[in-house]
Amino acid sequence: LGLPCDQVTACNIKAIDDVASAWYLSIEHDDSAEALGVLEQTLTDGGIEIAIATRRDSESSGRRHSLLVTKPATTASIEAAASSLTELEATHGRISRLRIEAFNDA
Repeated sequence: LGLPCDQVTACNIKAIDDVASAWYLSIEHDDSAEALGVLEQTLTDGGIEIAIATRRDSESSGRRHSLLVTKPATTASIEAAASSLTELEATHGRISRLRIEAFNDA
């Protein structure tokens, strides 16, 4: 590191699963109120709160595309929810997710 060892201080580094951030999720699902309810309930059951939601038509007939921004949630909870969502009959394809970093937070 270029520093003498006596100038290096120990710090706690969280495991990536414990890091909480807001997330952007992109999910293709059946175009029905029931499918949307199951999707949202799956996130809620995982302790994930939705801050912003928008929906648009999918390229596939009978499907919608939900674009969500979550409130801060741990990586572990997002990964578990994404795994649960992909197993639902109402969802199609991959669940895209991007961590939203807040670099200005202390």
